[in-house]
Amino acid sequence: MSTLKLALLVSGSASTAAAIVRACAEGELELEPALVIASNSKCLDNLLAAGLSQKQIKIFSPKELKLKATKQNTSRDDLLAELILKECQRKGIDIIGQYGWLLKTPAQVIEAYPETMINQHPGPLDPGRPDFGGHGMYGLRVHAARLKFAQEMSKLGDDGHWWTEATAQQVAVEFDEGAVLKTARVEILRDDTAESLAARVLAAEHQLQIDTLKELISGQTQAIKRSEALIPEAAHALLTKIKSEIL
Repeated sequence: MSTLKLALLVSGSASTAAAIVRACAEGELELEPALVIASNSKCLDNLLAAGLSQKQIKIFSPKELKLKATKQNTSRDDLLAELILKECQRKGIDIIGQYGWLLKTPAQVIEAYPETMINQHPGPLDPGRPDFGGHGMYGLRVHAARLKFAQEMSKLGDDGHWWTEATAQQVAVEFDEGAVLKTARVEILRDDTAESLAARVLAAEHQLQIDTLKELISGQTQAIKRSEALIPEAAHALLTKIKSEIL
């Protein structure tokens, strides 16, 4: 059986994507990282150092997409969908992973890969209920929100929130609404900052995304549904306040 081909969608430095590329090269992952689609060039150093070639990396910046879409009298989302699907089809892509990808993935792409698109999120999610995802919740914002929530709940006498989770999930049309597939829990320390928490979570994120891809390849992925809500109903307003202040 031929090796499945992976496309990686990135927007930042691509440290997780680079870890996945190395895992493929070392034989830990039976995947071929055949394509990277990036929204800027911040990823280049890490991905080239991991062994990818410049030819495998396509950069579609939001500004350039908007200008091109205007010239073609189409929407940016439709143009982005066309470009992603064209590159994926040309490379024979089987699986798509979003690792720090900040653009909203067009529905056409999700429809083409309904069960083989994975998203990386740096905090705990509870799709359909209040959580640490949604529009604008990415990177340090997620860690800052989770840390502040733990601190404020502790002041109210609830010390049960001094932890966070790296998350792997299916991709959905709306930000962070896809089913949760796998998580890795990380303790929040009392003297943490958003930056120190992010640094500890990142190491867990790398292995989590690699392990999720292993399960996807073997057909072992399964949606996780929390038996209890992540956020107590009495704390919904607090979470909304914290997220609004961060955003």
